[in-house]
Amino acid sequence: MKNIRRYAVVSPDGIPSQPEPLVGIEAARREKAAFVERYKTQGYYAAVGQRIPWEELERHVRIEPWDQSHAEP
Repeated sequence: MKNIRRYAVVSPDGIPSQPEPLVGIEAARREKAAFVERYKTQGYYAAVGQRIPWEELERHVRIEPWDQSHAEP
């Protein structure tokens, strides 16, 4: 049986975009694109102490393995 990996999309502030893990890398990639798209109209992401222009936001959003970066309760 194939081991399905779980991921988190993490904002520039270090906060996961979803409260639950995303199953599979493709789901994580879709969520990352959707997260970045949400800030297009605003034109920037307001991170702690900085504003990240929308055009640069994708570079600051990370996809991380859920088990590595997020402890489950």
